Amino acid sequence: MNQHDSRRHLIALFLVAQAAIWLTGCVRYSYNASGNDLLWGGYERDGEYELLMDVFLMRPYHLTVIYPDLDRTLRYRSRCLALALPASFRETALYFTPESVEAYREDPVAASRVVVRTEWEPDLEEICIVDVVGVVEAGTRIRPTKMRRLVDGSLLTGFAYWHTMYAEIVDGPYAGKVACMDDLSTIIPRTSLEPKARLTKPHPRVLRPVDE
Repeated sequence: MNQHDSRRHLIALFLVAQAAIWLTGCVRYSYNASGNDLLWGGYERDGEYELLMDVFLMRPYHLTVIYPDLDRTLRYRSRCLALALPASFRETALYFTPESVEAYREDPVAASRVVVRTEWEPDLEEICIVDVVGVVEAGTRIRPTKMRRLVDGSLLTGFAYWHTMYAEIVDGPYAGKVACMDDLSTIIPRTSLEPKARLTKPHPRVLRPVDE
C-alpha cells in the first residue's frame, strides 16, 4: 500500500468514526418555541388563567442538600423561578416542596426542610432545604407568555421533546414575576401532528381560564 492509499484509508476511518459518534451520540439542546402554536397544547398564549389553590413561588434548583449519614452537604445555586404545588397534592412531584402551604405559613423554616428517601437508596436520608420565595394565593391570575422546547436523543435512538412553559404573574404581591408553570400542568395525549412531543394543559384542579 503506497502513502497515498494509506492517507485515504485514514481519512475514511476518521469519517466513519465521526459518523458513528454523530449517529449514536446524545444531543441535548433547547430553544424558544413560543412562535409555534401547535406546541402550546391546551394553553392559549397570552391568555389569562386563575389559580384555584395556593401555590409556592420558589427557586426549585437553589438547594442545600444535607446527607446526615455521610456528614456531607451539597449546595446548588439557581435564580430560576417556578410556581410549584405542595408535596401533598400528588404522588409524583416535579420539585421538592414543603408538604403544605399551611405548614409553610406556620413554620417556614421547618417546612422548607424536606426529607427525601430514594427508591434506589432507601436507607440513605437526604434533607433538602428548599428556597421558597413566598405563596401565590388562590385567585391570582397568571398569563403564559413563553415556551422553550428541549430536544434530547440521537439519530440512532430517536429524539424526544419536552416543553417548558413560563407565565407572568398578573396581580398580587408578585405581579410582574415570570416563572416556570410546568408543575401546574398535566400531560395531554400525544397528537398526530406532534407524536413525540410532551404537550401540556392546565391541571383542572389548579387552573381555570379567566373567561370561564
